[in-house]
Amino acid sequence: MKNFLLQLKRGLNSERLKHQNTFMFWVVLITPILLTTITFLIVYIDGDYHANIPSRYHFTFNYTPYFHIYTFLQILFIVNVHYIEHKNHTWKNLYVIPVPVWTLFFSRYLFVYAVVAINVLLFYSCILLSEFLLGISRPELGFQHGQFAMEAFLPSLKFFLASSAVTSIMFWVGHHFKSILTSVVIGLLGYASGFVSFLLTNKQRYDGFPFAKYHPFNFGGLSFGSFGTGNHFLGMEQVYLGLGLAILITVLHYQTSKRTEILA
Repeated sequence: MKNFLLQLKRGLNSERLKHQNTFMFWVVLITPILLTTITFLIVYIDGDYHANIPSRYHFTFNYTPYFHIYTFLQILFIVNVHYIEHKNHTWKNLYVIPVPVWTLFFSRYLFVYAVVAINVLLFYSCILLSEFLLGISRPELGFQHGQFAMEAFLPSLKFFLASSAVTSIMFWVGHHFKSILTSVVIGLLGYASGFVSFLLTNKQRYDGFPFAKYHPFNFGGLSFGSFGTGNHFLGMEQVYLGLGLAILITVLHYQTSKRTEILA
């Protein structure tokens, strides 16, 4: 067990050193700060800002664009993580070094999950900070009277867990296609098809097009639907589906990653 953890730690450190100075790594970390800063300024400057429950409305105001931005970041960051190896033609070299295949696979897998988890945590924390600052700087808006930090925490966690399906899908796609364009296009097609199906679902109210809730790229957004309802079980179906699909894809991907060749 000690040797297992030591190898995993070394693998994670290797991934961190390899990617910590890349452009996409910092885009993933800076985007939550940038987005919440913009929404903070909009609310701060807007003198006509009114909402019955300002804090709850503010969370929704931030998360509505974030759902889409987070998916784009997943696609671009994960594909870029693999593309570095494809570009430098180092995949086959990695497979011949005296390190277990599981170390190479899971250290990279955990690194990707850690980075996107930090993105979600940063976004959530920045919203709390912006509400605190609004409560001090603009007390007339009422942010100091109603904080929904805990109410929003569980939907945020559900969003991250449900979105793990997309993380696993893009991890597999980025690994198995040498072309970064091919990988990105596949990811964008997945996002676009999910978004269109979601629009159709809203229009049909699940009566005419009920399949959107089973689209992996919709799991995250739909799982957040419990926010503000008091019903934390709402959206749990997408969490279970997202985690189940992520585990299935990860197991299958690990089995295929034992081969040294990378498909073109």
